Amino acid sequence: MPDFSHTALPTLDNCIMNGALLLALMQPPSSQEEEFNDWYDTEHFPQRLVLPGFLDGQRWVCSEGWPRYLALYELENEDVLNTAQYLSVSGARSTPWSRRILPRTVGRQRIVLRTCAEARRPGQAASLLLMSWNMPAHVDMESFISTVDAQINTIAGVLTLQWGENLAPPVDRGRSLFLIATFDYCIQSSALDAMRRPLNVGCTHFNLYLPYCR
Repeated sequence: MPDFSHTALPTLDNCIMNGALLLALMQPPSSQEEEFNDWYDTEHFPQRLVLPGFLDGQRWVCSEGWPRYLALYELENEDVLNTAQYLSVSGARSTPWSRRILPRTVGRQRIVLRTCAEARRPGQAASLLLMSWNMPAHVDMESFISTVDAQINTIAGVLTLQWGENLAPPVDRGRSLFLIATFDYCIQSSALDAMRRPLNVGCTHFNLYLPYCR
C-alpha cells in the first residue's frame, strides 16, 4: 500500500501566506478501521489530491489526544471548497463508499483555516502538533502569535509553523486560532507544556500525531 503520510512540500524559509488549510479529524469504530483506511487510501484521499486548488495532503495518526486520524490539506485558498469540481464529489454527491463510511465515524470535525502566518525549514517531519485557542476580544492576535512563536522556537527540531484562523469558529466564542507545527523527531507533550496557556488563554485542541503509514 502506498505511503500517503506526506507528499512533497515546497521549502520556504519564512513567509506570510494567503492560502488555506482543510483539516478533517475523525475516528472509525475499531471493527471498521481496516475498511476505513482502505477507503481513505484508495478512494477518498487520492480523489481530493487531484482536485483543482488542492496543493498537498498528509495523513496523521494521533498519539496523544482524540480523534485518531487527521487529514491535512493545503489549498490555494478557501474558495477551492466552493468550486464545481469539489462540490461534485462532496456532501450528497459523495461516493457510495464515502456515504457508507463517514456516518459511522465519531469525533468528526471539518475545519477550514485561512493561513495568516507560516515558516518552514527543510526536513522530514516525524511528529505534528495541533493546537487551537478561542481568542478573547482583549487579546491581540499578532501579539499572541509572536508569544507562542517565541516559546516554540526554543524547542529543537521545529520544521514548520502554520497559523490559521478558523473560518467557522464556535458560536459566541470569538475568533478561533490554530497552530500546526511539525518536528523532525517524535516530540513528547511534556516539552510543550508551557504552550498550553499563553497570555492566560487556554487551548481548546492539544493533539500530537505521528505520520500515517500502513
